[in-house]
Amino acid sequence: MALPLLQSFSLLQNQWKSILDPIVANAIVQGSQLTGVQINASATTIPHKLGRKQQGWFITDINAAAMVFRTGDFNDSNMILTASAPCVAAIWVY
Repeated sequence: MALPLLQSFSLLQNQWKSILDPIVANAIVQGSQLTGVQINASATTIPHKLGRKQQGWFITDINAAAMVFRTGDFNDSNMILTASAPCVAAIWVY
């Protein structure tokens, strides 16, 4: 969707706001990157530092051929992950 450019500044602000607000409000955009996270083959507790209940996560980088999965419920302070092999990962948590 193209941003309107040839209107009054007030109208532009309203239109841009209506276009950008849903993007900024998206839970994934409100996330945080955790780097250097060591995940073991047993349950590993990782503080996510969001200050709210997390809604999801995904791996953005990993240094081993390992499958990582969640082994605990989402909560306000941390997440519990387990890997099929020990690894160090970067995780986007939201």
